[in-house]
Amino acid sequence: MKITPKVMLTQKAVALVKDWQDEPPIWEDYSPEETTSTIDALMLALAEAIAAGWETVRIVVDDMDIRVEPETGVMVGWFLPQYLADRYRVDGGETDLHLTVCFLGDVDDLTVEQTRMLTGIVAEVAASTPAPFGVIDGWSTFENEDATVWFAVPEMTGLDDFQSRLSVALTDAGIESKQYDGGFHPHITLAYLEPGAEPPAVQVLRSEPFLLESMTVAVGGTRFDVQFADNFDSYREFADNDYETNPNVYQASPFVPFVKSVIDAPKRFTLGPWYVPNEVDSHGDWTDADELQEALWRYVKSGYRDIHLQHSADIKAGEWVEAMSLPWAMTVPVIDVNGEVSDHVYPKGTVLLGVQWEVWSWPLVLEGKITGYSIGGSSMMRDEPAPGPDLTPGPSMV
Repeated sequence: MKITPKVMLTQKAVALVKDWQDEPPIWEDYSPEETTSTIDALMLALAEAIAAGWETVRIVVDDMDIRVEPETGVMVGWFLPQYLADRYRVDGGETDLHLTVCFLGDVDDLTVEQTRMLTGIVAEVAASTPAPFGVIDGWSTFENEDATVWFAVPEMTGLDDFQSRLSVALTDAGIESKQYDGGFHPHITLAYLEPGAEPPAVQVLRSEPFLLESMTVAVGGTRFDVQFADNFDSYREFADNDYETNPNVYQASPFVPFVKSVIDAPKRFTLGPWYVPNEVDSHGDWTDADELQEALWRYVKSGYRDIHLQHSADIKAGEWVEAMSLPWAMTVPVIDVNGEVSDHVYPKGTVLLGVQWEVWSWPLVLEGKITGYSIGGSSMMRDEPAPGPDLTPGPSMV
């Protein structure tokens, strides 16, 4: 990967550099000692950025010249929610994954009056545009002056219309939007590679459907969210059809999440498997118990607790309230898709997640329309057969 300027929220930058301290990246032409020195200098610079009140920063690492600068670019775009960003982020690649709708240059390119008008114009166009929806499906590359750009491909309904109408509104207001060569082609940059380089052998999976309920206006280091018009019914129809035609992209389970005391309706609570180790899932993937445990710890430490409906970024269906990895295989009562309770053995290392559902989503759980949890994340892939579950029972309970 090329070492490229990385723009991100300051707190995300701190988390990234902390990860680098734990597992130093491999940078071309950098010795291990130089890498450690660079990372330490970045952490010091970020501390100074926080003290200065910078909300968003640009990290630049260039020939041992380390800079943490305030972001000065102006754009309108969609920043991927945490679960999608985690899934599509690649080692050494971009960290603040987003889809740019309009790029407007630098803050110095706009007058004070244009800067004041910008958010209002975007908000007005968004309010009259049904919320776009779609999926991320596949990847591609293109060449720019300095690098091969590796990107994920979003397939969106309604986004082209919003971009076109927004460009006209901005032009009418005297705000110049930078033109795209050959028209608007939505893309989510994953990484900048050396010119002519091929992307690494990493599988870019098709996403579940998502709904864009808002769009972000980024002016320098400040971001403002504006809302689209309601389009939930069209999105639900699309998502339902997508489930029927692409069931392999969903981490489906034959079991509805089992519930403490079978049904604990007053608390709207379910306890079910977040992921089962050493078993091939519906994507054809698997992971072992150790990696799964590490992933759970990172998830818990992130502090992010929202559970989304069908991975939709802005539809909160519940909140997870407890999590644990089974220390040994455990037989538990599970409600199957027919509503009948039967025993099921979960192997050692299975992660269980307890969720308290929203009032509106709880009936979907009881009706079997929400049938399980789907873990989000990213990984480096390699071909290796799953060893099979560890069904060693735990100690007897007397």
